[in-house]
Amino acid sequence: SGALAIKDGLDTAYVGWNPESDMGNIEVWEQSMPMVYIGRSIVPNSGGAGKYRGGCSFVSTWLINKTSHLRLHTSEHSSRVFDNGGMCGGYPAPTCQKHRAVRNSDIHELAAKGEPLAHAPGIDPHVSDYERNIGGDHVVVEGPYITSPHKSGDIFSHSYNGGGGYGDVLERDPIKTAWDVENGFLTRQAADQVFGIVLKDDEDGYPIADIDATVERRAAMRKERLAKAVPVVDWIAKERGRVERADFAPEVKKMYASAIKLSPRFTSEFSEFWNVDARSIFMPGAKP
Repeated sequence: SGALAIKDGLDTAYVGWNPESDMGNIEVWEQSMPMVYIGRSIVPNSGGAGKYRGGCSFVSTWLINKTSHLRLHTSEHSSRVFDNGGMCGGYPAPTCQKHRAVRNSDIHELAAKGEPLAHAPGIDPHVSDYERNIGGDHVVVEGPYITSPHKSGDIFSHSYNGGGGYGDVLERDPIKTAWDVENGFLTRQAADQVFGIVLKDDEDGYPIADIDATVERRAAMRKERLAKAVPVVDWIAKERGRVERADFAPEVKKMYASAIKLSPRFTSEFSEFWNVDARSIFMPGAKP
């Protein structure tokens, strides 16, 4: 779930479209879906950043098992559009959800030899742990996954999106962040580059916050913000030009067109705020 004004969002514990949902019994699922979990873990940095971060999602990795024909279909709504926005300076949950599959994998041979196996994609955005550790035909699909059937020995990975953040990232509690890094909700890189929190290791190798270094790091980040800042009136003028050109991703333009078609009130308020004719921009040629 999204962050609140007083605490972080819930991790892996909320379904936006039905918060009272029930997944049923695993024994029933196993009868109809011949797949074996080889990994389930938190997706680090999947919650929107903020003074309070959004709840993180999880990733599941399955081994297709005891079948010569299994079709997998997913519905993905957070591939390119931020649908879980942040509030009061908080950032939205990340997009770019990707499905990863390994066809004709050598996982059984690796397991027989006692070799290391990949149980999650990992945190390297360029090369996944599957590619590093498992041989086979690697497939990466952005958005909905609908492909040819899978068979025993194939691997499939699916993750969900997290919740939006709340508040300024530079006000986040450094001690709580060290706990997040230790437990896999955030990476060290995100703690430093996003939240301005400097971590070091204690005598047992666990991350702890370096408070003095964090204060210094955040002071430098605030100076960088001021150096790049522009007056709101100038930013509004620049964005108005972007609105007039409909300079948005195709999905966003379609979203605005749908909203304008469905809601005269939205059309009026959008047009008044930006001082434009919203219908002519997003629905050219449409009848009044």
